[in-house]
Amino acid sequence: MVAAPAPPRPRSGSWAISGDAVRSGSLTFAADRRRIVTLRATPRADVVARCGRSALALRRGVVVAVRSVAGRPLRLLGRADRRSSDGISPVAVTLTRDGRPVPGRLALVVDGPSEAHGRLVVGGCELPFRARRR
Repeated sequence: MVAAPAPPRPRSGSWAISGDAVRSGSLTFAADRRRIVTLRATPRADVVARCGRSALALRRGVVVAVRSVAGRPLRLLGRADRRSSDGISPVAVTLTRDGRPVPGRLALVVDGPSEAHGRLVVGGCELPFRARRR
């Protein structure tokens, strides 16, 4: 039996976030390439009614781990979940909005050394996004 190749490790440093529901944003991977140190996302104008106008920021860093989803190893933040459309369930994180703590959930999958995709969920608001290394 041949072992599956290791999933790609993300490059450290600043990444830009964009998406249909995200006007602007960024995330930063630590030098060890395992932790997301910062994440900031501002909702687009068309989702302000559900998501609010203010930017959301990650309050505390989170670790991206290697997990097996549908039999293949992925570097991700989340849990394997057969019921979800992409096979990944977001994990609980604490975000801040206007300096106040807000509970939320975050899922992120590293697609390559300079590419990732994920979603940020706060209340009834879901912000899917793509991330690229700057």
